[in-house]
Amino acid sequence: MKTLTNLIIIAFLIVTLAPAAYADRSEKAKVIKFDTIYHDLIVERQDGSKWLIQHNRVCQTMSVDFPVTLILSGDEIVQLKVAVNEICKVYNAVPYSGEAKITELIKSENLILPDHEAKMTWFGNEYLIDYDNRGCRYLKDFLGKRVYLYLPGHELIGSYLILPNNRGQCRINHAKMIGKDQSLSEETINPLEDVDSQAQNNQIYFYWNRHEQASRDTLYLISYSRNRINPEDYNYWEMPNLKRTRRNSYTVLHLENGKDYYFYFTILNFKEKVTAPWKELIVAPISTGGFVNNPDPDTFEIEMEETDDAFRLYWPDRESARLYRVRFYVNGRTKSFQINRPGENEILIPKKEEYIGKRLRLIVRSIPEVPRGRHYRDGIYWTYEEDE
Repeated sequence: MKTLTNLIIIAFLIVTLAPAAYADRSEKAKVIKFDTIYHDLIVERQDGSKWLIQHNRVCQTMSVDFPVTLILSGDEIVQLKVAVNEICKVYNAVPYSGEAKITELIKSENLILPDHEAKMTWFGNEYLIDYDNRGCRYLKDFLGKRVYLYLPGHELIGSYLILPNNRGQCRINHAKMIGKDQSLSEETINPLEDVDSQAQNNQIYFYWNRHEQASRDTLYLISYSRNRINPEDYNYWEMPNLKRTRRNSYTVLHLENGKDYYFYFTILNFKEKVTAPWKELIVAPISTGGFVNNPDPDTFEIEMEETDDAFRLYWPDRESARLYRVRFYVNGRTKSFQINRPGENEILIPKKEEYIGKRLRLIVRSIPEVPRGRHYRDGIYWTYEEDE
């Protein structure tokens, strides 16, 4: 009997301690880019470093709008936590050094040897590389497409090609620059000089005359940041918050009122080449009433019950909602966020000392059942302000 009791205690300790051994700690990370095709993720960690994370597709509510939680075992990122009930396994996580485009695969002259040479473009230059075929046997699937780079030594020799969708990675054993990217040598057209803007509530509406040299396949690119950047430092697809449109107008949503944003505009042709210099505009959205993000005509109201210790906020459950996204702000900064399931249509905000005399704001947005994806239908807000 004593032996059986000891075995039960040991088993209990193993079960109890196993998660702690697997996940030593967690860390919030800002989402820089999320590839909706391959589900690859680029995040900025708390130390400022950028990481490429490849994971399974369980995390359905991934978005650049809110952070993810990295779950680490030692120094290794093993899982991602997106929402309360969404945890997905990480297959690959490495520092992110940018992207390159594979332009040609060179067949091996010896049939016994596998293909191991290719041409690629990176930051406007063309390179001939010799790579380890064992890890990149699927490189042929990405001919003409972009792959990721990890440069531990800040040069191409000894760096790694990492294929999208966790299709493999390989070391670059040799790299030789063989010229400029010829596809970028086309004569550029005039920039979009006539871009105009209209500042609105939490958004900016831009419009311009359709460019005289633009065809029906032309795309207009719009990028923006809270800080001034030099577009020459980026491949166009690495520009922050990149938007594309075929129309000669675009509305950038979900901005903070009264804050300057740096917007950049250019033209992309049908060969996926930037053919005009980037144009910079500095614009700040303005408050025109209630704080509402992308409202739907059929909105719902938030009710509030105040006690000595907390605010309880609740709203009517909607039949069309599969999720509710809740964000809580203090003095315009995000303090917390959460994802609620249908039926979980309330939130309790304790009256903490650091909230007293501050501007508190809560936004609730419903995500509908169909279509699938991050299509936020309703933007409802509640505010509570006190004098300092």
